[in-house]
Amino acid sequence: MHIMSSSVYYYILFPWNRLRKWAEKGTCPLKGLKAISKRIKAGNQKMKVDFSRLGGPVGDNYRSFVDEIIMFTRKRAPLIGVKSWKHVHEDVKESIASDILARWDIEDNDHSRRIIWDIAKERYKGWRSTFSATAKAYNSYHQRMLHKPKDC
Repeated sequence: MHIMSSSVYYYILFPWNRLRKWAEKGTCPLKGLKAISKRIKAGNQKMKVDFSRLGGPVGDNYRSFVDEIIMFTRKRAPLIGVKSWKHVHEDVKESIASDILARWDIEDNDHSRRIIWDIAKERYKGWRSTFSATAKAYNSYHQRMLHKPKDC
């Protein structure tokens, strides 16, 4: 007979506590929900974000802006068959930028798209690195699946 550990049993009975625990750390598998809730509270669909003179997002909504770029990058950019961001197909990059531009009050020009792609590129590199490190750390598929990295 297999006995579950108390923490596993606790999370089965109270799964919302696991989400609360992730939210307390500031990481959550539900990227983009904060931006959606802000849109609902504000009553408009497009939120405003500004860019510093160095090119990064600034202002009240900068974290939500980056989270949505991460969300669309993970949805659209492939991990298999691509070695780096420069090998991601241009249609995928364009799709990420157009989705962000449709949701945010940003001028649609090459500069804005370049900023979006730069953020997506950095986050994509980190995402690939995490998966690569996990794959190299364990010898079998079963061990890799038991120790999957968090999707945050």
